[in-house]
Amino acid sequence: MHCVVLIAATLIPASGPSVQGLLDHAVLTSTKKVVLPKGRLEVKGKLQVRGAKDLVIEGAGTTLVFSDRAGTTWSFDSCRNITLRGFTIDYDPLPFIQGRITSRTEDGKRFDFTVCDGYPGLRAEDSQHYRQAYIFEADQPRWKPWVPDLYPRQVEIIDDRQGRLVLGAAPVYHELIQVGDRVVLTLRTGSAIRMNDCENVRIEDVTFLAAPGAAYLGRYMRGDNYYRYTIKPGPPPPGATEPRMLSTCADGLNIAFATKGPTIEGCRFSFMGDDSVNLHGVTFVVLERKTPQELIVGWPYSREQLATVIPVGATVRRLRSGNYEVLGTARLTAFEPLRERTPDHLKIIRSVWPRDEAGRGTAFRMTLAEPLPIEPGDFLDVPDNNAPDFSIRGCVFEDHRARGLRIMASQGVIERNTFRRLKMNAITVGAEYEFWREAGWVADVQIRNNTIEDVGCDGGNLGSAAYVLGAIGVFGRTDRESRLPLWLGNHRIVIDGNTIRGCPQAGIFVAAAKDVQIRNNRLENCFYRPGESAGKGRGLAITGPIDAQNAQDVTIKDNEIIEPGQPPTKQ
Repeated sequence: MHCVVLIAATLIPASGPSVQGLLDHAVLTSTKKVVLPKGRLEVKGKLQVRGAKDLVIEGAGTTLVFSDRAGTTWSFDSCRNITLRGFTIDYDPLPFIQGRITSRTEDGKRFDFTVCDGYPGLRAEDSQHYRQAYIFEADQPRWKPWVPDLYPRQVEIIDDRQGRLVLGAAPVYHELIQVGDRVVLTLRTGSAIRMNDCENVRIEDVTFLAAPGAAYLGRYMRGDNYYRYTIKPGPPPPGATEPRMLSTCADGLNIAFATKGPTIEGCRFSFMGDDSVNLHGVTFVVLERKTPQELIVGWPYSREQLATVIPVGATVRRLRSGNYEVLGTARLTAFEPLRERTPDHLKIIRSVWPRDEAGRGTAFRMTLAEPLPIEPGDFLDVPDNNAPDFSIRGCVFEDHRARGLRIMASQGVIERNTFRRLKMNAITVGAEYEFWREAGWVADVQIRNNTIEDVGCDGGNLGSAAYVLGAIGVFGRTDRESRLPLWLGNHRIVIDGNTIRGCPQAGIFVAAAKDVQIRNNRLENCFYRPGESAGKGRGLAITGPIDAQNAQDVTIKDNEIIEPGQPPTKQ
């Protein structure tokens, strides 16, 4: 008989150690199921689960309320066959500041605001985290169209309820920000749940009402991992008269460095501060070539469990610096972290990731079955590490800041999902090598039978640096300064049977791709505000509701285009 730990609510004090003790006991005794008490359970500090196997954590009717907003709130390390089911996660105090604009300067460089009643006030100890602000409509819960994110040079704290955003330069469309508009400042200090080195995970019917960063981060994942959960804003805090404008401060679901992609099914995500779903891998910089088949490569983080998801036999791709053309491939025979890093190693790592802390990074020894001619400063990636063989089905992504899907993974299916009122693009697949270096080129992805409504009304999409210019976009983000032609690195993409209603740019935009099928799609009211400068800095431009450029072997047939160039009657 399986052991079940069932604790009545009256027997658990509202404190972190009791919850942590319950989880520790379950792991120690190989308990198969933990049932959390019903009701509101305040958790002080963080929770950790290490080395659990065959464990279900269930909490129908339970709300875990965390107060620690720094770092990962609940971590799972080296767990196998783990199921989380039924409970809700919230935070008190909330990990964001919510207020209203009270005054502004004509030049768009200063905006004063008042914190709304009931919401957390401004604190000097949090001031280093007030890096971005989002503007919402004054009278309805949605991001204000065309207004870009604000990145203040300084947030002046006048008192705990009064603040001032001071910008170094006026953002585009700043004139749309008016007195009375809602404003939210996020902390971005940590994720709600992070899983490292885990396998065969299921998250079912869990609800996230807030998070100081992403709702869920998965790193170094293996096996079959399944996700069906909800993200939405919680109720107003005590004393508040206005609804919450935000749920999580960052992504809904972010998985990187995984040997197999997730199954994401029946999720409903809304009001996040970043993308719904992000799947990606790693770009390595070559630090040293020992022999034609032995390389020292690096990245800007600690070693963590990266070696566990770089499998022997994986394909290693040599990339041309600048446009990341694949210049050759080889099979991996060994991959291991090194304890030592030379000053030259750290110098190269710092030059590739200048945003990260100096002196940080790890060197790895990579051994190949075949010689791969490459020099220090060149790049490699390993597509078997990019969460391949994923599926995203039957989900709803609505009313949030960034992209619905940001996919740098191959062998996947994206079908029967709904995207509504997203500030940026709905579905983006392709390579991110320039800024975040979230590799890489994708292949064999099917995008079919999705419904997309009212997306892409963000001023940044009209800028010269934009690289995804449509509701559905296939992209390659490569180094703008290299002057090398955009390489056709994405292959075998099918975009079939989708309905797109209301996108100011293209409904479907394809670049940096080869062998693409665009068929049986219905586009209504697309291409009504494409932007004269959109993508110009990357050699891109939009020419119509369906657009393919810097692409080859693209088939466009049996698509229905209705009222192109005309905005929808209701926005």
